[in-house]
Amino acid sequence: MAYGRPYATPVAYAAVPVAYDAAYKLDAGDKLRIVIYGQEGLTNTYAIDAGGSITLPLIGSVPARGRTPAGLAAEITGKLRNGYIREPSVWVRVTRSRSARGEKPPAIATALSTVMLGT
Repeated sequence: MAYGRPYATPVAYAAVPVAYDAAYKLDAGDKLRIVIYGQEGLTNTYAIDAGGSITLPLIGSVPARGRTPAGLAAEITGKLRNGYIREPSVWVRVTRSRSARGEKPPAIATALSTVMLGT
């Protein structure tokens, strides 16, 4: 019995979806988390350079400026499918936007919510 309580209340964390701005247009200065499922060597965080592109292993430079995260994922998928990976599954999420320039940052795709178990 610690501090007069017979047991500590367990806490679980569950992913709760949050609104995501699917229309957000990428630009120089954005940082992206790009996950290519089953390809840990390609999964990484990438920054969009001043020219508006990102550079990935195998496929090189990919234009990102003006695309949505989903549009960029589709472009990367197409390039990887063209002779590198048979059925690539690509996910792109903005981890840091160019909010310093006054742009509205996109909402994060998931957030953690605390759920109390027991009383």
